[in-house]
Amino acid sequence: MAKRSKRWSYYAGSGTSWVRAYEDARDGKLMVEWFEDVETEVDGVAVTVRKKPRKSLHAQGITTRAAAVEKVEALSAAFAGMAPAQPESPPQPAGPQPVLLGTLLDVYLAEKTPWKGASKQEHDRRAAAMFRGFFGAGAAVERVGKDGRIETEVGVKAFASFVEARRNGQIPGFSAVRDRAVEYDCKFLVAVFHHAMKERDDGRPLITRNPWGGCTLPREKNPRRPSMTQDLHALLLEHSINWRFSAIMELCRETIHRGHSVRQLAWADVDLRNRSVRWRGEFDKNGIESVTPLSDRAAQVLESVPRVLGSSWVFGAELDPARPVSRHTLCIWLTRVKRRGLASIEDAEERAHLAARLRGVGYHGQKRASVRQPEFRKLPAKVREKLTGTSAKTLDDIYDDVELEELREYMEGRRTA
Repeated sequence: MAKRSKRWSYYAGSGTSWVRAYEDARDGKLMVEWFEDVETEVDGVAVTVRKKPRKSLHAQGITTRAAAVEKVEALSAAFAGMAPAQPESPPQPAGPQPVLLGTLLDVYLAEKTPWKGASKQEHDRRAAAMFRGFFGAGAAVERVGKDGRIETEVGVKAFASFVEARRNGQIPGFSAVRDRAVEYDCKFLVAVFHHAMKERDDGRPLITRNPWGGCTLPREKNPRRPSMTQDLHALLLEHSINWRFSAIMELCRETIHRGHSVRQLAWADVDLRNRSVRWRGEFDKNGIESVTPLSDRAAQVLESVPRVLGSSWVFGAELDPARPVSRHTLCIWLTRVKRRGLASIEDAEERAHLAARLRGVGYHGQKRASVRQPEFRKLPAKVREKLTGTSAKTLDDIYDDVELEELREYMEGRRTA
């Protein structure tokens, strides 16, 4: 039986003044529990029963361990008759209090971010720091105005200001970016608002509406999505610096799958006898598990891959074979291989032309190259979806594209006809 990880907890007092704060094992939310004597009847006789009630601290706006410790100490002192029930809390003004941006960010980082992958967690924390710096942690996401209407300090105008500042690098500590990165950051705060609209343990949401719900997120216009042409593919393989790089490059092309899925293939997922491979949903962008056949070339590549003792991964990391090779390592290898390929070209003009063609071409370009093959386009939509793990609409709208040479061939054929 696997050993369960021990959750954080803190307690104060003893006997009737015993109080404990802890992280719930299911979702990591902060909870509080204490002992309480309750009068009840058993067979018509009044008796006192000791119970242990528990409540959510998150529902009370307490989202950090430090705040939970202060709450526990205050309650323990109150039960012991040494202090009022909440000595540390200042008197609250009458009426509903504004919901602050810093509070919503803390709640999201505590409840949703831990369940994401390492890179997503890093982006969440970075984006949260950026929004705190731009709007301020004390910005009111929702408050009741004097006329009883709901007001916000992060509405449509604030959204437009953030988009402009993010594009132009006007936020301290963050450089200028294109619309795709701006959209990614905006989606994080939209997710924070959506999470805050869900009901809490007390049956009420933190906010009643999404301030950015009606905003149109920026979209990158005419994004450049180059494919890996056959000559570039051959050039990179010729200057490969690691057998893992070569094998992953070829499998991305042959299996029509993302590099993220290929690098995390396990030997248990590969069936060389039946020439098939299982793509795990946990490593798939869409979370869909599927089984696809292997081409002859893909099977040859997998058969040539050396099996490392003690590693269940097809592409185990060099320093730690118990883990798959990281995406950062693959990015470093790709950069070095491109440099090698460019260094092999003596003519300066030809080298500049090649550098322009290599710009933005990566592992994902292999999938695009396969999707843009005329034979692949003729396949039924469902077959294309199964082979790639991507919807037919996304394949047509995002992956597929018509190259200039194809247009020339079409025009030449039209003239001949």
